[in-house]
Amino acid sequence: MKGTILPVLAALILLLSATIFMTMTEVGRAKAVIVKRPIPRGLQREVAKGVFLVADPRLMDTNFSKTVVLVIHHDSDGTMGVIINRPTATRLAGLLPDIKELKDRMDALYLGGPVFHEVLLLLLRSQVSLQPADQVLDDVYFSQSFDMLAALLKENRSKDAFRVYAGYAGWAPRQLQAEFDRGDWRIVQGDPDIVFIHNPADIWTEMIRRSSEQFIKNGISRYPLSALE
Repeated sequence: MKGTILPVLAALILLLSATIFMTMTEVGRAKAVIVKRPIPRGLQREVAKGVFLVADPRLMDTNFSKTVVLVIHHDSDGTMGVIINRPTATRLAGLLPDIKELKDRMDALYLGGPVFHEVLLLLLRSQVSLQPADQVLDDVYFSQSFDMLAALLKENRSKDAFRVYAGYAGWAPRQLQAEFDRGDWRIVQGDPDIVFIHNPADIWTEMIRRSSEQFIKNGISRYPLSALE
């Protein structure tokens, strides 16, 4: 699949209000060394790379109802993320036949968001620093290199993991803030185990509970647990 899909990370940033997607140079040959940095857990009050955007129970937009989005890029130009709890029936073994290590595996393709479903994005969990790749949180990296995925599978380290997403979610500057002002989203610090180990069918419920407990713990009743009822 080398060279068949993808533009670069630093700006899969888009002005969705004008439906503009900015094409970028391939990330696959970057030379920068990625240094792992521990990212603290706890209550998050602002959007940042590595947080979960958790759809409020009142959000009825079918693109995002009961979803959890991992933010993989955020700056003054916009925000980009992937929905982590919408697996599809498509097996990666059939979608990516050139990666022989996938042949006997049952890994599914995930629907990453409503934008550009033909674009495939990778989240990789690795016990060693991955380069070139962009660290999202802890041992989780974002990449667009399927050579990197093949290499990860060949290493076959027990704690390594991956997800492949079709499409992504994106917001123009101030667009996401407007959605927060409406109460569409909650913010929870990202957790690698939620992305790679947790049952996708249970992720949204778990994140709603976690966000409600955070606010109760901090003496804020904005997100009641009764929202699940």
